Amino acid sequence: MTFRNPTPHDPNALNRDLDPRARGLLRDDTPNLWKENIHALSNLSNSEVLHSSFFDELTEVNKKVVMARVEHVRDVLGQRYLRKVPPPQAINLRSFQFPSVIYVRTDKMWQEILALVARSVAGGGTMTDPERELSEYLDAGYETGDLVQGSYLDGCFERGRRYSESPAIACNRQPILNVGDLDRDDVHAFLCAYETCFHP
Repeated sequence: MTFRNPTPHDPNALNRDLDPRARGLLRDDTPNLWKENIHALSNLSNSEVLHSSFFDELTEVNKKVVMARVEHVRDVLGQRYLRKVPPPQAINLRSFQFPSVIYVRTDKMWQEILALVARSVAGGGTMTDPERELSEYLDAGYETGDLVQGSYLDGCFERGRRYSESPAIACNRQPILNVGDLDRDDVHAFLCAYETCFHP
């Protein structure tokens, strides 16, 4: 089994630019399963701590630590990507869950997604070739960092607004981590993904 040593708190990461293709040793799916060569931005945007049931249980300090990084990620995405809300028929696809918010690198990519959604909706109920093609297109985009699943980032941002601080204050916040079992610590896993995305 692979483990990751504690990631030192790096206040300068809040001022760095995003590496959308960065990969590293990150927690993948299971609470204590860490794998090499995981795409950091995809991992970050689906992090457990962004989900309401996890975020609400964090200490106040950790909520502020997470919110500072969520705001930073969203600021960078807002500068380098187009934020898109898919049409209702995309949300209603039955064979896989389409994100309620997606960040795309170019409008051309978004038009391709819309065309694939239209073909998928016309295909019917079970997984059709157009739906499979749409799913594969999204997965490939996530893996390269050209697409970012934004639902959890945006949801966490909305829920956690009251924990927002200026970057000057936020960068000095020290997270409270379970050092006795870091591999199961959701905040540690989130910070590892974040710092991989915004590495020196």
